[in-house]
Amino acid sequence: MQSQGIALYRVVGGRPAEEIAALHFKSCSADHEDLVRDPAGEFEKLATRAEIIMNGDKLDPALQEFAFNVVELCAATADGFGHPKKGNAGDRIRALYGRLPF
Repeated sequence: MQSQGIALYRVVGGRPAEEIAALHFKSCSADHEDLVRDPAGEFEKLATRAEIIMNGDKLDPALQEFAFNVVELCAATADGFGHPKKGNAGDRIRALYGRLPF
């Protein structure tokens, strides 16, 4: 899924990551296969590996909020790295793992 997210970003790069994600996901069907990314699922995998939750459990809202805040912290750190026409590293992080604005 990560490579699909990066490919989507490259196609419509240069625009805010949140806008790119919103446009894409609003056009998707409810079928999971249509989705390019799943940040909550990735957070749950990481939390399972770190033994914070059991395999198959969901993150509670506070832990999800924490994960999205870590994503934003990392993205903000990476905002200065990139290319004017190809976008910056922070936007790529947000496009893959950031919160959707809807």
